[in-house]
Amino acid sequence: MIYCDYPIERGAVLVSERERAVDHPELWHVMDVYEPRGDGYAYVRIQCGTHTEEYWHHIEDVRSMYSPAGFSIPTHEKPTYILTRKYGHEAYPKDHMSPEVYE
Repeated sequence: MIYCDYPIERGAVLVSERERAVDHPELWHVMDVYEPRGDGYAYVRIQCGTHTEEYWHHIEDVRSMYSPAGFSIPTHEKPTYILTRKYGHEAYPKDHMSPEVYE
């Protein structure tokens, strides 16, 4: 299938666009993308950055609710833990997309 927005693949890390995440951005991790057998949109299974919450969304809903964080990691790893262990507490949540942190 060809999608008009950005591609979503297993392992991608996303940032929440929800209202509650404006002051405290939330990282989400794509665990699986399930393509439909017939017509329709794919379903995406995501977990929060600590893998304690899980949701299923249509792929187009994911695109409207989340933005790419610019990196992906294996699904057995947790995005929040990776950033805070490697870069310290300043890497999450506010500066998780800051280029200065990753250079």
